[in-house]
Amino acid sequence: MLFDSLEMEKLRKKYEGYLDWQAPEIVVLDRRPELSEERKLIESILSLAPKKVRTEWIKNLLIDNVLEHNGVWFEIRLFDWLQKFGQVDIKPTILGTTPDFRFKINKLEIIIEAYARFGHYNLVSKKNLDQLKSILKKIRKSYYIFIAKCELISFPINSDNLTKSVIDWLDNCPDSQFNYLETSGNSITFSALKSPGQKNLIIFSIPIKFDSDSITKSRLAEKVNQYKELVESGYPYIVAVYLESMNETVDELIEALHGRIPISKRSIREKEIKMYFDKIGLYYCDGESKNRNVSGVLIFKSFLDEQAKIKKMQSWYVQNPDANIHIPPEIFPKDTGLYLFNEKEKCMEWVRKSKLP
Repeated sequence: MLFDSLEMEKLRKKYEGYLDWQAPEIVVLDRRPELSEERKLIESILSLAPKKVRTEWIKNLLIDNVLEHNGVWFEIRLFDWLQKFGQVDIKPTILGTTPDFRFKINKLEIIIEAYARFGHYNLVSKKNLDQLKSILKKIRKSYYIFIAKCELISFPINSDNLTKSVIDWLDNCPDSQFNYLETSGNSITFSALKSPGQKNLIIFSIPIKFDSDSITKSRLAEKVNQYKELVESGYPYIVAVYLESMNETVDELIEALHGRIPISKRSIREKEIKMYFDKIGLYYCDGESKNRNVSGVLIFKSFLDEQAKIKKMQSWYVQNPDANIHIPPEIFPKDTGLYLFNEKEKCMEWVRKSKLP
């Protein structure tokens, strides 16, 4: 359907011999053996989608646009996650609107909108990171190389200049820290340790500075305020957010919704931290609740399971304490983290935690 299509075959031939960072996301997904089950899952979900949706999904997966590809990929994986414990309608038409999903469970019908489109710098940094690793691995020097600081804001990295600069540094003053800077703004700080017996650089510690605005209020505002007419008609509404980068955290998203956490109060009896927010997030205006539309936010991150040959999804549900319609948290799978409002303490708390392996 997708991976045996004529369009996919053309892309394979076009990008044959290209490195992963030089190729579209779909080509990387197609060529990597450790993602064989991921490909099978995508094909399976595509076969279940309505024809119009399937055509749109395939089109956006094939084009060389990371935003569109990641958006569709998340919709497919979200559908798979939801169908395991409920009934899912893809792109249903309800009261003249077309949300991403209608999810049915325990006599509830929940509207779900997917969101996986982050900022330019985040995407540039991801591609640059792949390119950076590829460049450094080709340098035949017997060193452990450490990257203490890495700000990648422009794509691509100047490969020839970086290679020459790193070799010159290792040949002349490897005991000193090396600051590499490009006119484009890319900046990398290296240090090195001699490693007799190694023929190539061994790379450690790559802390990437991603776009700090990647999950800001402005980008979430549109999503949490959608489908008010459906909520007024009795439909609970959830925004599902995919955090693509390991540098993006659940706490950042919680802060964008609720505000910062200036006070922590420890309950001695429960040995838990209770969170009290300053209420300057999306849910509030001048300290008062202004957004009762969305029932809560589902947050997802993924990790590669090399043995299973697929990306596994991890999930968290963050409740909106002032929502017009509350969703019973017990509908979610047992491995989904739950961040809920404690009515007695009048604060948010982790009722059930969930961590990536």
